[in-house]
Amino acid sequence: TYGRTTSLLNCDSQLIFFTNGNLRSGTDSLLAANTHNTTFVVEADENHYFVYVFNFDSLGQSIFTRQNRLNQVKLTYDTNFNLLSVSRTQLLNEYISDYVIAKKASGSGYWFIVTRPVDEELLVYSWENGQLSPQYVDSLRLRNINPFQIPFPQRNTPDLIINAQGNKICISRKPVILAPSGSPERVSSFVEFDTQTGNLHNEMQIDWTNTALGTGVGAFLFSPNGNTFFTYSYIGNPALYQLDLTVFDSIQATNSFTHLMNISMGNSPTYYVLAAYANETDIALIAAIPHITG
Repeated sequence: TYGRTTSLLNCDSQLIFFTNGNLRSGTDSLLAANTHNTTFVVEADENHYFVYVFNFDSLGQSIFTRQNRLNQVKLTYDTNFNLLSVSRTQLLNEYISDYVIAKKASGSGYWFIVTRPVDEELLVYSWENGQLSPQYVDSLRLRNINPFQIPFPQRNTPDLIINAQGNKICISRKPVILAPSGSPERVSSFVEFDTQTGNLHNEMQIDWTNTALGTGVGAFLFSPNGNTFFTYSYIGNPALYQLDLTVFDSIQATNSFTHLMNISMGNSPTYYVLAAYANETDIALIAAIPHITG
């Protein structure tokens, strides 16, 4: 599978459901097939729990882009988490490359921030009671990295990471292949998000090319307070780094770039973080390491 996987446990640590490319119950019964990049929210009334699992229906890949549709699986449970019904609907009838959600600051519902594979633009939709607004409520086209950016889509389409507060989003940009330096360049954009109004604003760009990360940058996690961003190098000498985003300014953020630790994971020069967790003092990583033979 690719992208986010999720699971839900009740207060007795009993597994309610999990995803592994498909959505399955705690007894491993198939609830929905072909579900990738999953996120979920839980709502309730006096007699039911309603779990909305948002996911990609993967339609394959073209030469340049991932092709996904954003869907929703609604799981209805009684108060003991006995499953009563399952239904699946399509939320957006267009190709999406990635999405994140943020809880609205007031009222009920969530904001969906999505990217499309063809252009580097963020779109914000409102979601309430199982329904996505038919029109986006705000949009932000990311600034062109430089005039040498290849104008057509690339398979490495924008990927999104949002902090727990929902007010900062990291976007891993398409690489600049035909850069003036003669080598590929890698840039990430950070934007601020207003969970009250659903407005995106204040884009900040960080060019990793001249840092220790170079083009082998893997962005993966915000700190619990939402102001520190963790990233890693996965080519050459694997290591963990951080940016301080307390002051939302590209110069100050770049100057705060700090090496935290080297990560030794066997004899492979490359590794990829699959999942991560951070509390106030520790970071836990789950990584994939390609095996080297011969």
